[in-house]
Amino acid sequence: HFHDSFAMPATQAPFPSLAELQMHGRHIKEAIDEQPPPIRTAWYLGPGGTLALLVTALISSSTAVCMDHCLRVGDALEDRLLECMDRCEVTTPPSESCEKTCQGQVKYTRRQVQRQQSDCNKGCDRLPATNRLLAFAGVMAVLPVVPLLGTYRDACSCECCKGLGCSPKLALFIVAWTAYGFSTLWVVPSVAEDAGDVGGKVFFLITQGLAIASMAASRRLAELAEVRASESNYRMAEFGCTGAEMVGATVGTTVGSPVMVGPAMNELQSTVERLDQQVQELNRRQAMMEKELASRKEAPRDLMQTDPIGQDNTQELL
Repeated sequence: HFHDSFAMPATQAPFPSLAELQMHGRHIKEAIDEQPPPIRTAWYLGPGGTLALLVTALISSSTAVCMDHCLRVGDALEDRLLECMDRCEVTTPPSESCEKTCQGQVKYTRRQVQRQQSDCNKGCDRLPATNRLLAFAGVMAVLPVVPLLGTYRDACSCECCKGLGCSPKLALFIVAWTAYGFSTLWVVPSVAEDAGDVGGKVFFLITQGLAIASMAASRRLAELAEVRASESNYRMAEFGCTGAEMVGATVGTTVGSPVMVGPAMNELQSTVERLDQQVQELNRRQAMMEKELASRKEAPRDLMQTDPIGQDNTQELL
């Protein structure tokens, strides 16, 4: 037992098993299927288009490496030929041709080097039609993602124009469309650039990634605000609330146009107005009664002060 206490605990496998991967895949698919149709479409188009563009970028990168190797080999051969001609011009009499001499020693000429380099570059351009087709498919798949994510309720509602200030949802919405506009500048270079160039694809993926992330965050904030507004309206319509609670429920980020509560809210407002009128009427009547009581108390005092005959009769009786 003493030795067993120092035994190393069993560790889990560093990679998940096939059954765990299948279970995670089913959970992800179920989560995607529960979303609205635009979100489901964006979930399938975005990763698919990104994967296609990454494959084309990988092919273009390998092509660029191969072409760079051809260039270095051609430069090395041409440098060897030029060194031979330089030595020949110094040591050989003018009557002999240095080009023929170096050709016999090096076994190639400048034209042969250029032709060999051109053939090497053509051999590096692997699957040119497939590469362009994948680039076109990837661009066309990624472009609709941002418009699909932006199809939420009151997406184009401008809080700043309504005097409500700028909200995080609106700021992210503007950033998303700005990045999306910049990404359209790289649509044609992503498809039509040379075999060894990846600049257009990289810039397109960066700007589209920023636009997709910003639009997804804006949609999430709008959904959270809509849930809070619906819960507040449900409480007001079902249970009623005070004016302070109504103000507290409406303070914050407003998403879209105001939501109509319904007949219950109208009845509540009419009840509050009737109670207010009754309170005002009671206050008016109470003020009148206080004035009447005050006038009744002051009347005998005035009569005692202004009746001299009464005072004389009182003295005679005394």
